Amino acid sequence: MMKKSKTSVFLLAPFLIVVLIYELLPLGQLVLNSFLQKKNHTITLEYYIRIFTTPVYLQAIQNSIRISLISALIGLSVAFFAGKAYFESDGKLKQFFYLVLNMTSNFSGVPLTFAFMILMGNTGVLTLLLQKTGLGGDFNLYSGNGLLLVYIYFQIPLATLLLLPAFLGLKKEWREAATILNASSFSYWWKIGIPNLLPSILGTFVCKRLGCLCNGVCVDFE
Repeated sequence: MMKKSKTSVFLLAPFLIVVLIYELLPLGQLVLNSFLQKKNHTITLEYYIRIFTTPVYLQAIQNSIRISLISALIGLSVAFFAGKAYFESDGKLKQFFYLVLNMTSNFSGVPLTFAFMILMGNTGVLTLLLQKTGLGGDFNLYSGNGLLLVYIYFQIPLATLLLLPAFLGLKKEWREAATILNASSFSYWWKIGIPNLLPSILGTFVCKRLGCLCNGVCVDFE
């Protein structure tokens, strides 16, 4: 047992080193610098006071929380039904579904932003097409609602991938036992499926919300 434990620690060491160098040390340095003045390096709360007393910073924080909360809720709701559909499908349809999830979940960052700008920007293809057909509305991609749409689009496939292992952990025997006891599909998911999925659902929600908050703040949307 001791040899196995030492081997596991040795194999895990590179990952821990990467986490320490690229995540924990920068985070610790950031927290430390937030309490130090730039000139004389004395301890101060000036930066925190400025954040919570400056209207533009407060507006940025409020917008970030609003967008992260709404996008996480909507994305997780759609991801739940997408994961349920994957769990109940089989054969080539399941393989195709998983392929699409992988492709769309990796389509993020600058390429995703550029794609939305081409399609739905002020002079985007879809925007101009809708304007010519008289169906164009007042939607603005560069507003808070536009950013919300981009985040929701990105979160759905990623949240679905995070929920798939939890769905695969649901045993067929549970569904068969519920059917024998004459339980409806709604009763099964409400009393058996969702309670077993709840830890993964909450974990995915927290992960997606924190991801939105860490990606930056949204300032001054009308």
